[in-house]
Amino acid sequence: HRDVLELSDAEVELLQGNDEALHRWICKRVPSFEPVAEVTQRLHTAALWPMRSNGQPKIACIRRHPPFGMPAKKWEQVSAFTAALPTRELPCVEWCAGKGYLSQELLTRGAATSSICLEIDPVLCRAGRTLASRAALPLSFVQTDVLGPSPLPPSVLAMPRASHVALHACGDLHRQMIQSAVKLGVAQVAAAPCCYHKHPARVDTARAGLTAECSSVPWRPLSEAARRSKLRFNYDDLKLAAVGECAAKRRDERLRAREVTWRLAFAAWHRRAYARVHRIGLRPQQKGTVPRVIDWTTASRLRSVPLPILSQGSSSSEITTGFRAFCEWAATRGSNSLPDQQAVLLALEQWSEKEAGSCLRIAKAQARRIARLELVRHAYRRPLELWLVLDLCLFLEEEGYNVELRQFCDKTISPRNLLVIGNR
Repeated sequence: HRDVLELSDAEVELLQGNDEALHRWICKRVPSFEPVAEVTQRLHTAALWPMRSNGQPKIACIRRHPPFGMPAKKWEQVSAFTAALPTRELPCVEWCAGKGYLSQELLTRGAATSSICLEIDPVLCRAGRTLASRAALPLSFVQTDVLGPSPLPPSVLAMPRASHVALHACGDLHRQMIQSAVKLGVAQVAAAPCCYHKHPARVDTARAGLTAECSSVPWRPLSEAARRSKLRFNYDDLKLAAVGECAAKRRDERLRAREVTWRLAFAAWHRRAYARVHRIGLRPQQKGTVPRVIDWTTASRLRSVPLPILSQGSSSSEITTGFRAFCEWAATRGSNSLPDQQAVLLALEQWSEKEAGSCLRIAKAQARRIARLELVRHAYRRPLELWLVLDLCLFLEEEGYNVELRQFCDKTISPRNLLVIGNR
């Protein structure tokens, strides 16, 4: 506990961005973690796909620049996925296709003879059709809910000798894709999983008597081997597999740091505002009404913060411009569990720059403490992700597929860089 809190900012930054270094640091202090670190490293080494120094596979690029309409970062991910996929020249079905960027690249490289894109958003379907028409590619779109009762159109059901692909289909979307592809008996399955905690299967939510938004929905492995394991997860547990890693731009990183600081500062400011109302006697005194310490969970109970609010002002403890707007937003849009919202609104009328600055300084200190303590938890994020991905691999293997697990790009291009490939 003391060792992790005494880490410098530079050491924290290094350990946050380097799982191997983090595992070494943990192993020196917790020897029981060594088997986890060893297996993780062995799997990482086995999954490495030959890559250049820039994180792209060692394969000749068809184009030096992204095609029309495709963002540069997406093109890097799509190109790496396509290069790592064994070419079989099959018709393709792309799940959660968006605008069909992956299908466009597969067709351009000659890795697919045609493609059907499955997408729920009609706007993306229309945009994808426009791009496909511009490029004169044999690509069609079907608007469908792949988690619905009848997700696959007749055109897909009539095409079992196909390659089903999904790049970063979130949560149970990629699991549904793999199960449906196996049921059809397709020739090839290729999925790069993402955001494992999202979109709980409706059968699981119904079984548990919960809503799909509830984080306590039990997660069920697909493979028999994983089901025999003593490990049990709910969907909220799976957030760890993707936490704390991103390939964000520097501006996005600054905004994320500002959001964390402001959320924590609001928790401190919220307690002070509530205490002040009781101190000046606007409400009857009740023993234990005012919390003795800051309830830091207040920060996590706030909803997603709109970008225009985060873009204001600064996260500096000396500059509170923007933080007041954040407090005004949080006071009116916090969850129902926030006590005495009226007291908070009254405190906004009596806003104090000095108090706001004090709350920001407290928040920065708390953010530094949290960043250090979470390192121990983050040491398990890649092992957990590998466990979840291996469940997919074992399921495909149990269904008669020859399975490969590849790391198709560097994590600077995408931290969700594991590719499950099944052929038969």
